[in-house]
Amino acid sequence: MAPQVAPRLSATSGDGGVILSWVAGTPTDSLASALGTAQVLPLTSYVIEYKRSSDNQWTRLPNIASVNMSRIIGNGVLNPGVSYDFRVAEVNSLGSGPLTQTATATPGKF
Repeated sequence: MAPQVAPRLSATSGDGGVILSWVAGTPTDSLASALGTAQVLPLTSYVIEYKRSSDNQWTRLPNIASVNMSRIIGNGVLNPGVSYDFRVAEVNSLGSGPLTQTATATPGKF
């Protein structure tokens, strides 16, 4: 079964980029009960998407086979002084789970 709960995401502005960090989502009691007998597969990576806050089109960062729960995004991807929205989803061998709520940050100078 693909992940069923979105992680909780935070984005922190800093000089040289934005630090994204997240924690695994916690299923509600009813979802946990429904999933009780389902096979839960280990996470293989995370999907990270971003966009300028003023835009509508999301861009996906290259998928990195890592289950680290943080990532620094900086020079070469973001422009300093521009507000960006970010979202993350968990991935396992059966697919992607739901995306997080949007977190917003503005990188400082590089």
